[in-house]
Amino acid sequence: MTGVPQQELSQLSPYQRRRKLSRILAVQYVYCADSNQNWTLDVETLSDFRFLAIFGTRGEENDETILDEYENLGVEVNAAWTYATTLIRGVVENRQALDDSIREAALNWTLPRMTLADRAILRVGAYEITAQPKGVTAATAINEAVELAKLFGESDSPKFINGVLDRIRRNIAPRPQKTEEN
Repeated sequence: MTGVPQQELSQLSPYQRRRKLSRILAVQYVYCADSNQNWTLDVETLSDFRFLAIFGTRGEENDETILDEYENLGVEVNAAWTYATTLIRGVVENRQALDDSIREAALNWTLPRMTLADRAILRVGAYEITAQPKGVTAATAINEAVELAKLFGESDSPKFINGVLDRIRRNIAPRPQKTEEN
């Protein structure tokens, strides 16, 4: 789960590009934390991850062509970092509740049965749906998660991600209040 889809990012507005990059960074962090079973969230870990996100996407140090192509990516990562850390902190600090929501919504699936990429995307998407940071709507969170599933998941991941996150959205939606007239 590496790389930043430059062609896709270049077609977006600066705001959309920062948000998509934020989500990509968050999914990659959650993926790494899950694969290493190290959910530590401290300044050093985040700083190391940020450094790798900026410089790890630029290719080999001596590859001038790749460096030219990614010249502005460090600026983009820095601009996206604030929202990425909101997502990362939210997932790490609420992982148990998010996993419970995912388990409840993923009919006939267990978390260990899901791929690491799908779990990471679901956790970030579920956090955005339940916490609605910065006013993100559930529809936007689901759409962005499906797009990430197309990039990082298996061929059936987008449908799976969409179904699970939509069930989470429905599970947290306010229920109509029953009145005596009903």
